[in-house]
Amino acid sequence: MSTNESDMNDAENSSLEAREAQALEKYGRLYRQAGQLTAKAQNTIAAIVSLAYPSQMTQAKGVCTNLMVRISNELRVVRLLCDSGYPLQAYSPAAALYEAAWTVACIGDDETEADKWWTHSDEKKSYDQVRDLTDRGLRKLGFAGEKHQARFERDYFGKYRDLCMGKHINPIFQRFQSVKISPESVNFVFGPDLSAQGERQGLWVMTTGVSLVYPALWTFLCFHVPKTLHQIGHELYQALEQEHLLIDSEFRNKYEP
Repeated sequence: MSTNESDMNDAENSSLEAREAQALEKYGRLYRQAGQLTAKAQNTIAAIVSLAYPSQMTQAKGVCTNLMVRISNELRVVRLLCDSGYPLQAYSPAAALYEAAWTVACIGDDETEADKWWTHSDEKKSYDQVRDLTDRGLRKLGFAGEKHQARFERDYFGKYRDLCMGKHINPIFQRFQSVKISPESVNFVFGPDLSAQGERQGLWVMTTGVSLVYPALWTFLCFHVPKTLHQIGHELYQALEQEHLLIDSEFRNKYEP
């Protein structure tokens, strides 16, 4: 590599690092409440899972605990990416969070399902189709039937579909990201998204990520926490839900006229 090429690469890296530092400063301030909400969700997951131990160990409980840890970590990654100015890249871990959460809801305390998950050996197929997981999980949680279909589409699978548009680079979604094309010019910026659109996407994916935790959290509480500790678990769950509703309402008032 020549000196000029090295200098050019150093300049590009410096510019990228400067933009990322700018993103952390900007979004650390703008996303403070949303970031605190994701941290509260992670702490709530840890607290409710801890309520289940020590007690009788089962295959279903072990599998669900495995997935609850994954859910918590995916939510953390969502926050780190958004804080760094990469909201679009946060769609993938949020989609994985959805899949893990509805797998927990689908398994519950069913030892047969847990064994099916644990012994799964097909590298080309997942444990189940995501829509089927969601349908089965809803039934297990008591939300089956036509009257719940609209809520199912809006609050659950509809959000997953939106996340997958970003995850799978659907042109309908991607053509409005990263590059601005007009008859006169093409404008593009590598690195963090500091635009108003990026700001909105980051807040949406963080608050959405928290909303996707609930099916797994409720399932774990109902099926794996001893009944003598249910009240403590319910209070933790409700505290998270109330804070989430407040922040989600502020988001809608700001971005959805």
